[in-house]
Amino acid sequence: MKSDLINKLDNKQAVIGVVGLGYVGLPLVLRYCQVGYKVLAFDIDQVKVDSLNPASFMRARFGRSEAAGRRH
Repeated sequence: MKSDLINKLDNKQAVIGVVGLGYVGLPLVLRYCQVGYKVLAFDIDQVKVDSLNPASFMRARFGRSEAAGRRH
């Protein structure tokens, strides 16, 4: 089991879970995503969760019309 986890981490196949998107959780989520992991993040603040939704993030970063063209 330990070796399976290590292999998944080495191959970026592990899914990382982060609880709380505050001062510690949000930077962790961003860094894990930057290096190629799939990340599930949880927070009780629905406004924060909604603002980090991929579609909302793309609109904030690129504008509404350009974000629509970038969605997969």
